Amino acid sequence: MVFQQLRLIRTGALEGFRDYVFMLGGDPDPILRSAGIDPATLNAPETQINLAHYVSALNLAAEATGTPAFGLLLSQRQSLDNVGAVGYLARHAPTLQVALEELSRFLRLHDGGTFLEVDQSDDTTLIGLKFSGAEGLPGIQRVELAMGLLLKFLRSVMAENWTATAVHFEHKRPASPQYHERLFRCPIYYEQPFTAVELPSGGLQTRPKNADHVLFSILRGHIERLNAELGSDLVGQLRRIIHNQLENGPPRLDEAAAALGLSRHVLQRRLKDFGTSFQTLQQSVRFEAAQRYLAETDLPLVEISGILSFSEAAVFTRTFQRLAGMTPSEWRRENRIR
Repeated sequence: MVFQQLRLIRTGALEGFRDYVFMLGGDPDPILRSAGIDPATLNAPETQINLAHYVSALNLAAEATGTPAFGLLLSQRQSLDNVGAVGYLARHAPTLQVALEELSRFLRLHDGGTFLEVDQSDDTTLIGLKFSGAEGLPGIQRVELAMGLLLKFLRSVMAENWTATAVHFEHKRPASPQYHERLFRCPIYYEQPFTAVELPSGGLQTRPKNADHVLFSILRGHIERLNAELGSDLVGQLRRIIHNQLENGPPRLDEAAAALGLSRHVLQRRLKDFGTSFQTLQQSVRFEAAQRYLAETDLPLVEISGILSFSEAAVFTRTFQRLAGMTPSEWRRENRIR
């Protein structure tokens, strides 16, 4: 059985959901209830709900309203306040680079399953988003909403007419990409090995407009306390490390332990306390990524097996079949995002 950690998200992430569903001719409350969310909780944005229920609500709304780009369009009807105190902190950071560092560290206070990472070179920077916590559910709505909000934040720092160098999505090109092209106004690449916004590295030193450095210091102290109360989230950190290791070959326990500042044996003991193991988490991360690639892209199995660092496609097929009870091709036919 694949280990899955329950992840939570603030209901503030559904800001504007009900009004937008109404505008599209739908009824939001039955959609929310079908997703496992009490509609009344949307009136309390700090309330935390199951992340899988949030993803289900977006998926069901897209289907019920006949709006394939629902998540992307909803992002543009939301304010940056929906990220809560973490969003305020980022908006008052001294530079965009510091803002992204704070978001990378503290975003889990808002969304326990979305991780922001910055990959910077001399000329180009990739602001990447990685997702976890809703295994087995289509993730396109969630991904595009998050990318839409990231773009909105970047434009609040740079300029309203700012455009990225490029945008990268792991999922396949939508049948009707006009909304994406209209919003991003830059080259968009689909079926990529990562989801990210690409920009010149020089932009990282841009100062957010109206940033209040005194307020930034006050907010940071408050958020540091909240973060300490939440704990270290060892399993979540390890899942991110395993995901990153896949880019360079099969995940390795010794390297993961070193990245966490732990010995191999201490890491194994702590994982045992959580009722899991490195092998179980590695399997979970790979299986979750495989489901996403199969459902959301047209990549051939041999390419997916390579991305996930399997020695060969046959090994990938056997492993997937053992976990899913069917071959990757069979699973893809039943779960493909149309």
